[in-house]
Amino acid sequence: MANAPFAKQLIILGTKPAILNQRFQDAFPSHLNAHKDTLLHVIQETSAKKSSTMHLPVRNAETEEFVQVNVGVIPEDCSRYNCPTRPDVITSLVKGMGIKEGEKNAPKEVDIHFAVQVGNAPAETTYRSIVCAIAKSFSQFTTKKRSIDGDFVDESARVKVNLRIINTDETVHDISLDLAHKLDVLSESCQFSMFLVDAPPNLLTTTMYANIVTELSKVYDYKVHTKVVGEDLKDVNLTGVYNVGKGAECPPVFMVLENDYEPKNKDEPSLALVGKGIVYDSGGLALKPAANMFNMKCDMAGSSAVLGAFISLVRTKVQKKVYAILCLAENAIGKHAYRNDDIIPLHSGLHVEINNTDAEGRIVLSDGISFASQKLNPKHVFTVATLTGAQSYATGLKHAGVYANTKDLEDACVEEGKSTGDLVFPLIYCPEFHDDEFSSEVADLKNSVKNRNNASSSAAGRFLERSLAKEYKGGFAHLDIASPAFQKDRATGYGVNLLNSLVEKL
Repeated sequence: MANAPFAKQLIILGTKPAILNQRFQDAFPSHLNAHKDTLLHVIQETSAKKSSTMHLPVRNAETEEFVQVNVGVIPEDCSRYNCPTRPDVITSLVKGMGIKEGEKNAPKEVDIHFAVQVGNAPAETTYRSIVCAIAKSFSQFTTKKRSIDGDFVDESARVKVNLRIINTDETVHDISLDLAHKLDVLSESCQFSMFLVDAPPNLLTTTMYANIVTELSKVYDYKVHTKVVGEDLKDVNLTGVYNVGKGAECPPVFMVLENDYEPKNKDEPSLALVGKGIVYDSGGLALKPAANMFNMKCDMAGSSAVLGAFISLVRTKVQKKVYAILCLAENAIGKHAYRNDDIIPLHSGLHVEINNTDAEGRIVLSDGISFASQKLNPKHVFTVATLTGAQSYATGLKHAGVYANTKDLEDACVEEGKSTGDLVFPLIYCPEFHDDEFSSEVADLKNSVKNRNNASSSAAGRFLERSLAKEYKGGFAHLDIASPAFQKDRATGYGVNLLNSLVEKL
């Protein structure tokens, strides 16, 4: 008899050998002991990348209730550019188990038992890829069955997830309190990033976005180093952000956030994370076709990844100086919208001739890169953006493309991608082949390439690299996350775990 309270849904995940391992079987919930043979049979019959569902009766005190048990089998195979724990499959399986967090009919509580064989991999690396993959399975934003003027995370409809990771190796890998805290923070940060991307542009305006960031600084105790809004952007030469956003109802905003770590050596370099925050991209006067415009609320996913990662680093008190730069604007049509043929001065001192108002992300990022490299003493500058549609042709739907100025930095991004599950593959780094793509008769450069067949995602990375201060000698890595950031009409939470890990290790 099961007298202790239990969740009405149990999810069992892992590779088949790990789930069938005796150590995992010994950890089966006691209220399901009577059904152990049934569970083992279903596990045996479930194929890799598939799930099975059963409803098992459990007597609790004087009543009999049913527990929904889902079994998901993770494949054992993994190629060299994928994460060994297969977060891609974990998220897909859990999403397919019918839990709609934020909706009224969602279960109140779910138990997840994950069987894992850590092997020679660092335990923390294994655990954080699993935890983030599960967190990404639960999208929180919804307006279903509620007022659009109300709260968009209904606490009464939240799902409590009790995750138990059971290591089936001979070696015991304890999870310290610090690691448990970090895993909680990373999961919350992934979901927060997803929430922002899923929010529609009539709600998450540039003004609302900036207000959220400012209010969170009081909650998490980080500093708003710089905040410049609207017409004031012109006074400090942040004219790329200004021109892209000046045609919209809500003004463009440039924000720099700073953690409270104070290095003993004042010359110790920082790390700068620059995020593209286009809250909606209509294409501007180079208007997108209607089919291509749908879901362009996701064009701020780079900034949400930067913000989510930055908050996770603040909350885990990383011992490095970190800056997050958010370049917020809406690329809208209006009487003040910037135009093709305009020539815009950028913060870097370069003048750019606009030949495509729908290549706006690189213009706002240019100001952020220039500001960071001139004023923040960075060791590395990272940019994160849904920058080019060509990214998926270059590196696929699941892997972001990285354009990096050193092999070491490129390798670090690829390796941390494989560790975290936020996968990365290199873009061509060959500036001498791409500079001519932006040549202009009347300005330092144009903003869009002449030949889209000439590795245009790499060329866009080169445009950004040219915004670095001339005296800057540090690392530069641009992550184009156009495809992995948003899939099947939902944000994926891509980038939070990756950026957190990169900052910790570089």
